[in-house]
Amino acid sequence: MGSSDFVITNEQRKRIDAGLRSFSSKDIKKGQDLFRRGAVSNLSWDDVGEKISAQVIGGSIYSIEVFFQKEQLLLKCNCPVQGPCKHLAATLLKAREMLGTDEAPVMEIGSDTLYGALAHKLPAKLPRSVQRFFRDAEVWWTKKLSRINLSDLKNAVGDPAFWRMGDIEIFPVENPPTNAAEYFAYLAAACKSQQIKLPGSLSEAVDAAVWARLEAGWKRAKEVRKWKTTFDKWDDSEGSALPPDVEFRLMLLPDSAVIQARESSSSEFGKTSMKFVNQFIEKSYQSRNTPLLSLGSNLVLQAGKDDYGTISNLEIRGMRPSLSKSLTQLGTSKDFFNRHV
Repeated sequence: MGSSDFVITNEQRKRIDAGLRSFSSKDIKKGQDLFRRGAVSNLSWDDVGEKISAQVIGGSIYSIEVFFQKEQLLLKCNCPVQGPCKHLAATLLKAREMLGTDEAPVMEIGSDTLYGALAHKLPAKLPRSVQRFFRDAEVWWTKKLSRINLSDLKNAVGDPAFWRMGDIEIFPVENPPTNAAEYFAYLAAACKSQQIKLPGSLSEAVDAAVWARLEAGWKRAKEVRKWKTTFDKWDDSEGSALPPDVEFRLMLLPDSAVIQARESSSSEFGKTSMKFVNQFIEKSYQSRNTPLLSLGSNLVLQAGKDDYGTISNLEIRGMRPSLSKSLTQLGTSKDFFNRHV
């Protein structure tokens, strides 16, 4: 059969992938260049389905044979290399893309499937590359995976990676997707961040409004992570069963903010002194004797610090950067803000 009729099964594709791992990265890259230029032609099976034949146009026209043996692939090319070469790599890359129709995933239009969430934005007849993407992506969505190996993501979009890479974050655990459309928006953003092109017209199926909302939430989550890491020596009493001995808050006035304190024996915030406040300011990150405070209380103290990391006045004049940053961080939660402002 000719290249237009050539198909393989999922099992054969797995064996081809295993064979490609024996190639050097240099030969894989050169093979990808040949494959993308359309240099591989006349792909065909023998009568018993044990050998693939092909031709690759390089400096000359080279003949390729790939034998499917029980444990491994036997590869032959008549180029001068006499071993794994770019022509064989190009042929295997071409062959692995030719999954038969019976191997394509079934596209289910369910209320909670990726395809179901995007079907109204996609053509009625999906390209095979898009179908393969959904085959893998539906599994990730079903498992609600927040991290995916980069090589798996590249393989899903048809950009083969034959060595395992590191995991990448698909969504922050603090702001998980609530439906399939949101999960797809996260996947599309992950691809964009890794310069991976989604197959077909999938990139156009992202709901811009949905992603704008998710992106804002992710930025907020990253900011919260950052300042929680910064203050990891202090007690996160907002989530603790034990209340702190002392809490601080910012009293906002028309042109300034004042740091106030409340001890556990009191129900009201009130004026405090520099001497009292200074005992809670950490002099060194190596200190083990700093009194424990809640994250919110530490953010209040951060608002009063100057460029040298000290507090010289409990009244903060104007909206200086340290005050603005603390108010932004405190504003990540309504309850958090109300408690400390």
